[in-house]
This record gives sequence, C-alpha cells and structure tokens, in this order.
Amino acid sequence: MQALLFPGLDALFVTSKMKRWLPYDYIKKSFQRSSQVLSELTGQNEDLETFLITTHRPHLNDLDRTLIALTTLQVAVAQELANRNFSWNLIQGCSHGDIARSVLCNSIDLEKAIQIMWNFSSLRKMLPEGMTCTVRTQDGSPLTGEQKNWLSSFSAPISQWSAEHGTIGTDLETLKSIQAESKNQNLKIKEMLPFPVHSSTLKPVFELLRATSSLWPVENPKVSTFSSVWLRDLITAEDVVNEALAGAVEPVLWCETLEHLYHQKGIRSFINVGPSNTLTSWLFNNQAYQDLRLLDAWELLGNAKNE
Repeated sequence: MQALLFPGLDALFVTSKMKRWLPYDYIKKSFQRSSQVLSELTGQNEDLETFLITTHRPHLNDLDRTLIALTTLQVAVAQELANRNFSWNLIQGCSHGDIARSVLCNSIDLEKAIQIMWNFSSLRKMLPEGMTCTVRTQDGSPLTGEQKNWLSSFSAPISQWSAEHGTIGTDLETLKSIQAESKNQNLKIKEMLPFPVHSSTLKPVFELLRATSSLWPVENPKVSTFSSVWLRDLITAEDVVNEALAGAVEPVLWCETLEHLYHQKGIRSFINVGPSNTLTSWLFNNQAYQDLRLLDAWELLGNAKNE
C-alpha cells in the first residue's frame, strides 16, 4: 500500500528546493495559471514564479503568496506523477499540505484553493497576536509525557512531528509564561512564525472562519484520505470542511497518524511530494519501521540530476 504525502508549513523553510522545480514546463504552466487567478483577486499583475526567484526568504517577506506558490507547486508535481502513471492508495496531507490534498482528492479545484487561501490571508490579520514556536528538549532527548502535559496546562498542546520535536501556537502573554519556566522543564522554545497555528488562541475567530468557509462548494473526496487532526478517514465534504476548521484550533497528531497508516492501513511506501522530507524522517530511525520506504517526487520525476 502506498500513500501520497503533502508536507505543510515545514516546506516553507526549504525555498531552494521549491525554486529547483521552476525550470520545468508543467511547473511553469501551473504557476502561470495560479498567477492569473491571484491577479484577478488582487487587481495587480501577479507573477508567482518571479516572486519566488527574486525574493529572499519569501515566507518572511510575503507569507500569503508563498503559501499559494507552495500549493501550486505541490499540485503540479502530484499531477505530473499521475501523468507518468505513478499511483497511490491514499492521499495524506499535513497542516497546510491538506489544501493540496483536497485538490488531488477532487474536493476542490486549484482555483478555489487559491481563492480560499487569499481570502483567509485577510482573516489572519484579524487573529489574536501570537506565535508558533518549535519545542525541543535542552539535551536533545525525546519529549516526555510530563513535558507535553505541562504545555497543555497552558492551553498550548503540542503538535508533535517526531519523538524529539514539536510545535505549539499560543498568544504572546502565555508564551512569555511558558518561556520563563521552560528551562526548568528541560525545554527550549524557539519562535518560528509570527502567528499561532493549530492553537486554541484562534477560537475567538472560529465562527468567522466557519462563515468564510461556507463561501466555496466542497465535494466528497474521490480518493481515500485520512485526517491528521482526528485520526480517522475523511468521507464527506462536510468532513473535509470541519477537519480544516478543527485544524485551526487543535494540534496535529502527526506521529500518531503515521503509526496508524502503518499499522492499520498497511501503508509501506510514501511518495513525498515535498519539497520538504522531514515529516517522515523519524520513522526511518525506528527499527519497528524498517520495511517502510520513502520515495521522493524529485527523484521519481527524473530531476535529481539537475540539482
């Protein structure tokens, strides 16, 4: 059994791996299409390809356009994989990667995805002030249940990406309290994004998010997909919408998701669309998953020689 994997926000930190795809015609065409859709939304002459090429650390310069560029890239790569007869039994997204997942599952099309992302970019400016931070132990040891419970006591439950690494999102006041006591918990908290994600901090705008989400029709997934927020299959369009809303205010259960896909779904191979490959790396250091393969889209599509 094989799954197609769409990483999320961690992909923003490997801009060089995004840029290496840009010379390919199928990527150029996809970026031209997305730029046209975005131009209609902004009333400006948008060029996402040029934006990526000319902008230093684009996610810090303009997060919203970077997220649209990332989704455009992921969808184009996945569609090219399908065109070259690669196949999968399940499509798995993580965090922002759920948007590309929903496009490939035919719940929404890319144009609607761009409209949704751009509309939600304005909502982000209305969010309570906060931060998303990485969480690791001071000594590099695995995070413990006691440490995770301690973070939860601040209403900052951890989204755990490996045994040693997670993220939290919270408001600035709570973050100060966590940072003040973190050394006593053998934790180091590093600021990553200037707004909270997967955080109860967003609950004050939850109903506004729900109202905004109703503007676009969503279809039932046409390909099997699984929620990394709820740890269950997504069957209906209502599932897709409600999971997206839940993901705004609840942590991602990523380690649990991969364990479920392995043990319950029988997944033995991931095709990583990327451009990041960090989401599954922890599995390959675990003796219990030695028969699991990670295939990289960059190598499958014959691009590695052009690095």
